[in-house]
Amino acid sequence: MGGAVAVAASLLAPATDSAHAQTVKIAYTASILNIVALGDAHVEATLTPRAYAARTGLRTGGLARLFDDTVISATSSGNVSGAALGWTNYALEHSFARKFRHIAMTRSASAVSASIAPRFSDMGVPPASAAEQLASHDPLTAFVAMARAVGGQGACAGTFRVFDGRQHYRLALTPKARGRYVGGGYDGDALICRLNYVPVSGFGRRTPQDNARIPEGEIWFAAPATAGFAAPLRIAAPTPAGELRIDVVSVSVSP
Repeated sequence: MGGAVAVAASLLAPATDSAHAQTVKIAYTASILNIVALGDAHVEATLTPRAYAARTGLRTGGLARLFDDTVISATSSGNVSGAALGWTNYALEHSFARKFRHIAMTRSASAVSASIAPRFSDMGVPPASAAEQLASHDPLTAFVAMARAVGGQGACAGTFRVFDGRQHYRLALTPKARGRYVGGGYDGDALICRLNYVPVSGFGRRTPQDNARIPEGEIWFAAPATAGFAAPLRIAAPTPAGELRIDVVSVSVSP
């Protein structure tokens, strides 16, 4: 699913105050139908009352690597104000099919500026507006923000705007069920949320019917949260090849 999980360089330690830092480390494995291995990913974030820094990485593995050797790494940092995260710097490196793209974005109080190499052949119809870019999270910050929102509310709720350098979309969480998750060192209750992906701008021409055909995914969060952070345990979404599953391998959340 588009936009969904982005990825690794090094934590921007100067942005955090280690005396009151919360550190989150999560490793994942991805598969189709929980059988065909696709690759591995990790997310690491450090948050203080004033700032945060995060990194993530993904690499295809198993049979998938025979067809598509993809490596993605990303970092993000910014400010913390209560429950809100405000990103200021985001960088992505994406290597795939012997191609490479680098995206670096900075966000001020008034605008988002981006350096993209090589540049996209087009920025979509319509392109993401300056206002949409400014009001959005970067993809990595959105992931952390969802975990904090669910952890703080103890419920599946919230809509998260995302801008990745070209595409602007919304991720919406709504309640689905409660369940039990066993795996990756976690054995306990989980909130199961519906995850809806809604393209907004920066895509090709789309109709409401196109958006209505996008399948609903789901995301499992640890419940109760640890220090206000509900670790995402599983992300699942239908694909033409079968259900895509991203499952936690290990997770630690330390205040």
